[in-house]
Amino acid sequence: MKQVITLLTVLFFSSSLRAQHEHDSTKTYSLDEIVVTATKSPKAIKDIARSVTLLSSVEIAGSLFQTPAELLSLQEGVYVVGSGQVPGSLQSLFLRGANNGHTSVLLDGIRLTDPSSVQNTIDLSELSLANTDRIEIVRGSHGTLFGTSAIGGVINLFSKTPSRIGVGGEAEIQAGGFGKGGSTLSEYTRAAYHGEIGLYVQGEFLNQRVRGFDATVTDPTLPASSAPRDADNFSNKQFGGKVGYISDGLDIYFSYRRTDQDKDIDKGAFSDDDNNIVQQQRDFFAFGAGHSFANGVNVRYVGGYTKLRRSSVDDSSYIPEAGMFDGTYYSNSYVGKNMHHEIQLEKKFDNVDIIVGGVFDNETMSSKSEFYSQSSFGVFVSSTDLDSLDLHTTTSAVFGYLDVNAGILSRDLQMFSLATGWRWNHHSIYGGNATVEISPSWRIGAGTLLYASFATGFNAPSLYQLGAPEIDPGSQIRRGNRLLKPERSNSFEVGVKQAIGSRLRFTLSAFSTTIDDYIDYVYLWKPNIIDSLTFIDYRGDTYINSGKQTISGVEFSLQSEISPELFLAANVSVASGKLKYDPATIDANQTGGNLLQVFENGEFLDAARSVAGLSRRPTTVNFQTVYRPTSSFSVQMNIRYVGSRKDVAYIPASGPFGALGRVDVRDYTILDLSAKYIFSRTLSASLRMENVFDRSYAEIRGYATRGRGVFGGVRFSF
Repeated sequence: MKQVITLLTVLFFSSSLRAQHEHDSTKTYSLDEIVVTATKSPKAIKDIARSVTLLSSVEIAGSLFQTPAELLSLQEGVYVVGSGQVPGSLQSLFLRGANNGHTSVLLDGIRLTDPSSVQNTIDLSELSLANTDRIEIVRGSHGTLFGTSAIGGVINLFSKTPSRIGVGGEAEIQAGGFGKGGSTLSEYTRAAYHGEIGLYVQGEFLNQRVRGFDATVTDPTLPASSAPRDADNFSNKQFGGKVGYISDGLDIYFSYRRTDQDKDIDKGAFSDDDNNIVQQQRDFFAFGAGHSFANGVNVRYVGGYTKLRRSSVDDSSYIPEAGMFDGTYYSNSYVGKNMHHEIQLEKKFDNVDIIVGGVFDNETMSSKSEFYSQSSFGVFVSSTDLDSLDLHTTTSAVFGYLDVNAGILSRDLQMFSLATGWRWNHHSIYGGNATVEISPSWRIGAGTLLYASFATGFNAPSLYQLGAPEIDPGSQIRRGNRLLKPERSNSFEVGVKQAIGSRLRFTLSAFSTTIDDYIDYVYLWKPNIIDSLTFIDYRGDTYINSGKQTISGVEFSLQSEISPELFLAANVSVASGKLKYDPATIDANQTGGNLLQVFENGEFLDAARSVAGLSRRPTTVNFQTVYRPTSSFSVQMNIRYVGSRKDVAYIPASGPFGALGRVDVRDYTILDLSAKYIFSRTLSASLRMENVFDRSYAEIRGYATRGRGVFGGVRFSF
């Protein structure tokens, strides 16, 4: 690993510095890239006192990826579990070592969630790059501007909006094969019209079909693991449209997107299931209006509504031709809804930018399930219905943000800037909480920015964690815990952004994040008898604020134009952390005086404990080179190294019910190659080979990855 980092660093510095002398007149990227997510107002990345990345429409179109997860996996600080598995597999995002539920994922400024899930997080496989214009990544706690879940950072996807006067659009077809018998075929089309008076309208449609392979791998030590296995297929349909008006500082729009997915899934690690089907639909509405006045005042309203429906059926109650069945039938359905309203007022002065705003959110969830079992003991039937519980929360917030350049005091102080913000949040169940941000920066010359940041964030407990209705008949303790407090984070960051001439830039940052009131799922046991616990000592299960998580790390990225034909980029990310538990700090009202066992790691909290390491947060190194010998033809190489890491595995010996433990997963390196040829202004073709050497690796223990794949596409624009 050290040799990989050293080699890449030496290569970049030596070749890039040489390029400064030879080719100073041309560049393929801009140091003045503008983003809006970091400050909720357009600002150049080079001037923002945070670690920020912009993935432009050019990078997205040239990648030949179909999912944001594949593209995000190449960025520093980002690891997406599931991006290399069978298409449609669950994709979980880990940003800067934070948990999957600690990153806020937005679409056109509207947070995407699944209120019916335990952590209220979106499965990234639901998203597509087909209609994505750009992606902005802001790392570090950002609760002041974005509220809940923005502990690891914020990822904001922006959909396309027609800008060229007249009729335009695009059509694309992609096909490919991967692994043992896997294949994919997708078609995408978008048509748009933008009138001279400012009115525009567009519509798009995506249709993807995947013939997969078994999503899990076999384990010779498990007899059931070697049974005949089926292919896990996937289909994905998306359609939608947008209508709006832009003219004289006025911007009004309304958009709709519908996603329909069918997935074949398996039971779990090493365990196949040939009749478990998940169907998921999301309706997404976004609407807004804004006006920019000549006196530097901007007013903007953003609204959104999402409804997610997910259902699954696992029917093993009949005997198929193979003669194998387990005599069970299980079905469930979930519905999650979210409504978002936000209004923002901005005033720009010379050297001062002031933003104030207000937010209102409403979330609801419901679910139904049925279970049937037939065995030698007879027939067992059970069902649940959460509709009558009226599970919902409302959240309101006010926030302010001030971005000041010291040039307001004296021209001699223009190198100093300070961004600061605050937010007050009120939750209908747990009450109020506040967040703050202070981010000073110092510009040295035209090419260097030194910055620091202290920011707080929080993660509100999910509806399921608050309201799950299951009750232990003995202790009468409910699984859902309405006494849960939000997880609270303090994040420190220092960094430097450096540009050398117009052809080389790099960033280096170090960060540390502490998360208090960490939410854990726990078993409750009769106290003081850990060594002789039996099932009769069980007192139920629930969610509690258990302890403290600490995360620290370093990130480095570099981009260089060696010549007008050759572009290189690389990044390195390292993070480590631990969990600390102290029973004396845990609210006794949440535990009922019982002994706690943390399901995530099996620890019994009879005394202070410390658990080192973070599951599924590896060290990563990414290297990219693009060679463009002509204006029409380009080739690209990506090398991705993922370090060894810990994964979770069920350990039956951890107490009477067992719990999760940690197992090692080995490191891997993957080489991808791609090429693009532009025939004309309207027609282009692309070819990509992933995992060129067919490297065998695992993202999650017990689940298969795609292996070598070859994908091609043809794109027509008009």
